[in-house]
Amino acid sequence: MSDHSYVSMKDIAAQVGVHVSTVSLALQDSAKIRPETRQKILEAAEKLGYRHNPYLSTLMRSRRVRKMPQTSPVIGFVTSHAERDGWRKREVLLDFYDGCCQMAQDRGYRIEVFWRKDPEMSAKRLSQILYHRGIQGIILGPCDEMDSHVEMDWDLFSPVAIGHSIHSPLLHRVTNNHFLSTVRVMDYCHNMGVKRVGFAVQKVHTVRLQHRWLGAYLAKRIELGMDTDIEPLIAGVNEWKLETVKAWYNTYKPEVIIGPFGSSVGNWLESTGVKIPADVQLISVACPRMGHRVSGIFENGKSIGSKAVQMVISMIEHTEKGIPENPSMVSLEGTWNPGSTVRRPSMPFIPKDHQDLRESGHSPRLQYIL
Repeated sequence: MSDHSYVSMKDIAAQVGVHVSTVSLALQDSAKIRPETRQKILEAAEKLGYRHNPYLSTLMRSRRVRKMPQTSPVIGFVTSHAERDGWRKREVLLDFYDGCCQMAQDRGYRIEVFWRKDPEMSAKRLSQILYHRGIQGIILGPCDEMDSHVEMDWDLFSPVAIGHSIHSPLLHRVTNNHFLSTVRVMDYCHNMGVKRVGFAVQKVHTVRLQHRWLGAYLAKRIELGMDTDIEPLIAGVNEWKLETVKAWYNTYKPEVIIGPFGSSVGNWLESTGVKIPADVQLISVACPRMGHRVSGIFENGKSIGSKAVQMVISMIEHTEKGIPENPSMVSLEGTWNPGSTVRRPSMPFIPKDHQDLRESGHSPRLQYIL
């Protein structure tokens, strides 16, 4: 986007032939302004390169009422679910949002949610609203689709995506290190002497993450000399049910089942008489919550949301806008949740580089997995 000299609301008013107060109300999306007038003003503002300055507006309001500013600049949290509040039904997405809100507050900003799939809101219209409200930073929350494309006027904003579900455009993003989580879970199984490790996942989840969990599982079982005759269970939405999991388990009889699941797999197997962890151990690479019954990796969603806000603010401060030429990815490690679905929940894990240090005479601190 090319640089523009400063454009004021007075310039827009002169262009359209209305009073400055009319321009001000139109840019606030006020119902007092007729739709056709509002559209003319928005088009003129975009053509002239007008940019609302939230800091200046806050300062001027505080001077008029002779008190400290009561509002903060906004970062947009853009959701992509089929329902307006669909994202609120998943704990991990609420964690992302809470982490965003806390860091935004610490940095003098606030988060506001925008639903991009509103049937009455085109991508262009949403971009105009965000732009003319002076919202420079956008955080794209995860979506439920396997391969999602998001259209917006990207040159107007400093955008960061959370997770891997937004496949296009390629933006800076913050996510859990899904590949490393699975690597460490497999090493954990190896340290327990397990040879038969099965992997179970819904197809939508593995495709959205470009098979990072599955790829690490397949690579590590070869590296660690584990049994490779167990076919991974990759189930469609309608196939992810008791009958499917039961048939797969009875066919392969794994000692441990890993995958990005919560309570479903364990509940289904126990309903058929399988004892956990006596008959089979369960490890989730995406544990819903610390303290959850299922042992595994908790992804620290609040930390991911917090880091996304830090990245957006840095981009705003450095006037970095649009789709990056070389997008970067920040991957955060998760935390081990002991749970009760493995037989040795606190088994220490020593990475290979620490083993090398020990052999050289050093005595590194033992680490639990993640």
